[in-house]
Amino acid sequence: MKNTLLFLFAALAWSATALCQTPADSAARPRKRVFIAHRGVNMRSTVAGENSLEAIRLAKAAGFGAIETDVRLSADGALVVMHDSTLNRTCLHADGTPLSEPVAVAGKTLRELRSDYILKAADPARRTRIPTLEEYLAECARNGLYTFIEPKLYDPTGRHYRDIIAAADAALGRDRYVVTSNNRANDVIRRTGIDKETIYTCYVTHGHKLIGLVTVKDLLLCEDDEATIESIMQEHVIAVNTLD
Repeated sequence: MKNTLLFLFAALAWSATALCQTPADSAARPRKRVFIAHRGVNMRSTVAGENSLEAIRLAKAAGFGAIETDVRLSADGALVVMHDSTLNRTCLHADGTPLSEPVAVAGKTLRELRSDYILKAADPARRTRIPTLEEYLAECARNGLYTFIEPKLYDPTGRHYRDIIAAADAALGRDRYVVTSNNRANDVIRRTGIDKETIYTCYVTHGHKLIGLVTVKDLLLCEDDEATIESIMQEHVIAVNTLD
């Protein structure tokens, strides 16, 4: 069964790519698109801190319907929102001075991360604390943003991925987020078999450009025998515009 599912996923991903080689055909029908704010609206840590709660609120105000964020572990095992493995690019000391030496996220406890550092922003009033995953997801829920969560940690046991999913279920609801990763974490997340409702995603491309996502669940539950990935995308696609 596992091999069959993997084959199905590969075949669907290939089919999606092939269908999207004819953009002229799909242009005839309007497509609803939801745009993603990559790490929130922060403008390179000027108007708000990267991955900050304020960046979520600005994303909502700017008209985004979805947001992407990153998760790491503190030294004492807390899930915190941070893209880089170190704080240096996105953070300052709590007194506003720059970091002179590399500071690893995994080398600091949650208390230290929260009390000793703040996120960079041009306006000192917008320099806020590093959020926990729970705080971040709660703010996404308050602003009605579909959330893409990227674990930046590798946990071969899958325990921390289950913690991420449980937190997202509680804050957002099962149909309001996606957990994905660009590293070995994806293999472990798939193998954990969270439950029978786990959804696999096809990345739909045109040439080298990623234009959207469609889930295998949408394909399997579609009652229209004549449906294609392209037609299902009219309702279920999320358009993507990101460099990372």
